[in-house]
Amino acid sequence: MVEVTIYFHYGGEWLTSPEPHYDRGCLTYWKGYDPDLISFIDLVNEYINKLGFVGVQELIALAPTGEIF
Repeated sequence: MVEVTIYFHYGGEWLTSPEPHYDRGCLTYWKGYDPDLISFIDLVNEYINKLGFVGVQELIALAPTGEIF
């Protein structure tokens, strides 16, 4: 089984030049997460229940290849 680390960036902004990256802000993460168990609601709950946001407008995923989803 492959495990991944999911990074939660907040309080900054995504930039696409010169390569996709998150500028400023804060970071928290889940280490050793099974990618088959990733769900949208779990990701949203992390932002709302643990990080204290009121809601989530958009989730951006950055693949290891650098592609943004």
